[in-house]
Amino acid sequence: MHPLTLKLNAVSLGTTMLVSLIVLISQACAPKLRNYEHGSITVQTYTYTFINIHYVKVRGKNLLFDTGNAGDAEKIEKHFAKRGLDLNDVDYLIVTHGHADHAGNARYFKEKYGMQVIAGKGETELIASGGDDKNLCPRGFNGWMVKNIFGLRNYEPFQPDILVDGTFDLAEIGLQGKIIEVTSHTPGSIVTFIGDKAFTGDLIGGRILNGDKPTYHAFMCDLEKNMQDIELIAAEPGIKEWYSGHFGPMSIEDVKRFIEKNTN
Repeated sequence: MHPLTLKLNAVSLGTTMLVSLIVLISQACAPKLRNYEHGSITVQTYTYTFINIHYVKVRGKNLLFDTGNAGDAEKIEKHFAKRGLDLNDVDYLIVTHGHADHAGNARYFKEKYGMQVIAGKGETELIASGGDDKNLCPRGFNGWMVKNIFGLRNYEPFQPDILVDGTFDLAEIGLQGKIIEVTSHTPGSIVTFIGDKAFTGDLIGGRILNGDKPTYHAFMCDLEKNMQDIELIAAEPGIKEWYSGHFGPMSIEDVKRFIEKNTN
C-alpha cells in the first residue's frame, strides 16, 4: 500500500475515534426523557450516560426495565420524580441481564420500593457476583472506550423473585405477552414482548451517530450466535419496535435491514 494511503487511513481512523469519543461524552452529559405511546402502552425512556431505563405503563400495571449503574439510584429517583413518575407505583422490575449498567440498583429498588424482580435463570451466577463478568468481550474501539474510559462497576447482589427459565408467560402477572431467554450477550439475558414492542436489553445496540439504526453491541463474544438471537426476535409476529439498553428505539424494518446486510 502506498505510504500516503496509509497516512490517510490513519488520519481517518483517528478522526473516527475522536468523533466517537466526543459523541459518547456528550451523551453521558445530556440525560433526557423520551415518551412513546401506542394504544394501551406508554413507554417513558430515561437515558443517562447512554444507558436506557424504560418505565412502562400497560393495562394498569407499571414495569421498570433495568436500573442503571450502582450508586446512581438517587439521580434516577430525582429524574423520575421531577417528571411525575413514582417508583413506588412500579409493580415489576425486569432486569434484562446482570451487567452493572443494567442491574446496578436492582437491590436498592427492590428493598426500598418493594418491586418484584424478574430476571433470567441463566443470569443467577452473574447476579450473585455483583456483575463481575469474567467473559466480557469488548468489540472494537467503542467497547474498549466503555471498559477503559467510563469503567464498569460492580453492585450489591440481589435475589430475583421470578426466574425466567427459557420462557415466561406474562399472563402469570396479569399481562399479555411473554419473556424469553436469549444467550448471546450473557447466559441469562432476556427479551420481553408486550403488545407491538420488544424490550431487548443488550441483544442489539444503536449506532453512536444515529441511535435509531441498529448495530452490534459493543460487548459481544459470538457475533454468529448473536445474529441467530436477533433473527429469532425479529421473526416474532406483530412486533414493530425494539427498545434497547443503549440508544434506540429501532423499527422492525431497520432491524430486518441490519440482518439482511450482515447475513448476505
